[in-house]
Amino acid sequence: VRTMRQPGAAAEGPAQSVVRVAGVQPYSKSADALCVATDNDTLRRSPKLFRVAESAFRPISAASELEGERPVLLFVGAERCVHCRKLWQLLAHEKLSQRIAQFETRYLDADLHQELASDLGVRGLPTLLLITSGQPISRAPTQYSVASLLNWLNSVSL
Repeated sequence: VRTMRQPGAAAEGPAQSVVRVAGVQPYSKSADALCVATDNDTLRRSPKLFRVAESAFRPISAASELEGERPVLLFVGAERCVHCRKLWQLLAHEKLSQRIAQFETRYLDADLHQELASDLGVRGLPTLLLITSGQPISRAPTQYSVASLLNWLNSVSL
């Protein structure tokens, strides 16, 4: 691992903390870090922050998997995405899970299927779409909360 810094930004030698933030620990080689520059291609780190339970949201890889009789609630995200993890945790809320059970649920990994995500009009992660007959008919608001998601799901007329 190499230390990278702006010229003249700090004295030569080991990196030192310039700004102290409560609760933040200095980097150590033994800790997992989300973004580390390295010249070692064999270094292995898991980029996944969470896992989408296939029993709750079945993964898809093609648009044809979105066609069916029941409306589909599609979660488009990436398991490396912090905001996707937060939304995933919200979707497990009891009030939301009861409402979500009325839909077919699918998960699209935007890292693996970028073209399909783009075809569905996804511009950022995470995205929740309601799909009927293979076409998006509604998109969840971007400010996620249990209340806003419930309002969105209840406002959609099918």
